Amino acid sequence: MLRYIFPCLVFTQARTVDSFSEYDVETLPVEDLSRSVKSVTGMCSDSMVNLQRLARFTSTMLVKEDNMNRSGRSATGGRSLINQNPGRFCLGIWRSLKIVKDDLSEIERPLVKSKGSQSVGLIKSSIEQMREALQEQMNMYGVRFQESDFHKRSLQRTRQSGKIGHIRNRAEVRMSNISKKLDSVSVACNRYHKKRRNL
Repeated sequence: MLRYIFPCLVFTQARTVDSFSEYDVETLPVEDLSRSVKSVTGMCSDSMVNLQRLARFTSTMLVKEDNMNRSGRSATGGRSLINQNPGRFCLGIWRSLKIVKDDLSEIERPLVKSKGSQSVGLIKSSIEQMREALQEQMNMYGVRFQESDFHKRSLQRTRQSGKIGHIRNRAEVRMSNISKKLDSVSVACNRYHKKRRNL
C-alpha cells in the first residue's frame, strides 16, 4: 500500500468510489473476469486514482480561479480514454509536469512571497510524488524515459519566456490541464463501472 503524506493531507491507495477495485472480481461473470482484472491494473487502477488526487491537490494549491477557466475543457470521459496504454498516457503527463516544475523553479522566490513557504513546499512535494507515480506506471507498461531529463532545468527556455507573471500563468494553466486530463479518466472509469453494473 502506497501513501502520499503531506503535513495536512494523506493519500492512501485504498478501495474508493472512483476505483475499479471496489468491485470484487469474484462477483463478476466468468466471461468478464479477464477484462476486469486488466482494468484493475490499467487506466482505472488505484494508482491512477491517486495520480488524479495528487494532480487535483496540486492544482488547488497552485492555480488561480481565472487560470482554471483559461485551461482546457472540463472533465469529459469517453471510452477511448480507458482503452489506451497507461504508460504512454503517463508519459504525456510526465512531460507536461516537467515544464510546470521548470517554470515554478524559475519563479519560486516570488511564489513564496505570495503563497508562503509552506504552501510552495507542499506544491513541490506533490509534484515530486506525481513524478514518482508516473514513472512507476511507465516502468510497469514498458514505456521508455530518462529520469535525468525530468531533473534538468530548461534554463534557456524559461529565461526567454518573459516576465514572472507570464511564466506563473503558463505553469498554472498547464497544471490545471493536467488535473483535468486525469479527472476525465476518472469520469470515464465511473461511467464504465455504472454501465457494467446496469447490465
